[in-house]
Amino acid sequence: MPRLQAPESGWSSLTAGNKSTCGIARDHALWCWGSNKTGQLGIGGGGVRTAPQQVASDIGWAVVAVGGGHACGVKLDGSLWCWGRNRHGQLGFPSGHNVQLPTQVSSATDWASVDAGGYHTCATRTDGTLWCWGGNHFGQLGIGQSGARYEPTRVGRSTFWGSVATGKNHTCALRDDGSAWCWGRNRESQVGDGTQINRDAPVQVGGDSDWAIISAGIYFSCATKSDGTAWCWGNKKSNAAGAEPDSSYVPEQVDDATDWATISVFGYHICGVKTGRSLWCFGLNSNGQLGNGTTANENSPVRIGADRDWAIVSAGGHHTCATKTDGSAWCWGWNGFGQLGDGTQGVDRLTPQPVVDG
Repeated sequence: MPRLQAPESGWSSLTAGNKSTCGIARDHALWCWGSNKTGQLGIGGGGVRTAPQQVASDIGWAVVAVGGGHACGVKLDGSLWCWGRNRHGQLGFPSGHNVQLPTQVSSATDWASVDAGGYHTCATRTDGTLWCWGGNHFGQLGIGQSGARYEPTRVGRSTFWGSVATGKNHTCALRDDGSAWCWGRNRESQVGDGTQINRDAPVQVGGDSDWAIISAGIYFSCATKSDGTAWCWGNKKSNAAGAEPDSSYVPEQVDDATDWATISVFGYHICGVKTGRSLWCFGLNSNGQLGNGTTANENSPVRIGADRDWAIVSAGGHHTCATKTDGSAWCWGWNGFGQLGDGTQGVDRLTPQPVVDG
């Protein structure tokens, strides 16, 4: 039987994508598992991997992001690398072919963060600038015009960007002053500016300046504020499956709780960790991605188990992964491509299961 809690050093972070998952170990090694159809695992070849596989042989990774069919990461030296599907230029270099192994994006070594969306990618640099590239059908690159970009393209002239979150066809980001901005597809009001008009440049979400963490999904966006409240906007049927199919044109508070520490969206469900280290999820649950032991959709946050040692959670397409304070990794939900990393394929899990050793 494979050993649990791989790698031995423990996990510092996990990122769940559409059909795959990647994580960075405490020793800064990068591991990925799940579908490798488009090379999104970064290990060469195809097929699926049901347990973590180390990407490259170095241990210098700081950040990893997994999108619809590609992934990107930032190393400790500030260099940026991408791999997987590149049909829309989402890897940051002009090749329409899938790339099987991590390939450096530009020669810059001052990248701070990166996030991979459905067909595009965005990243921040240490000087506070924001850059995006890839598909741009709905203005999701935020550069004021349509048309794909095959290399990093700067978004506006601001040098105050702190973080960025990419959805399927829209993007959201926070500035250093705590303001929230979104752009791209807005048919479902996922931009949160009170309209359903696509935006090809950043527009501010309301007038508040106390946003803390932001996350972008397929048809909606969510964020937390510095006061511990959680807010979502966009298609309600997506972010609270079974609710009225109207759109929230502007941010609406999730509940009356004031202890939300993190929040994460990707597909059609939402998960977050509260300040007491408890884990909560809501939304679509057709594959058990909420982790509460059922497949019933939940319109309001439900607590997942009784544990109070959750650290970071990442909501994927139809699965979820999270780490605990002891460095262990756990995944649950849809497992059609081995993206849960529990050594099996095709067996959905309705509650958190430990990720096994590769």
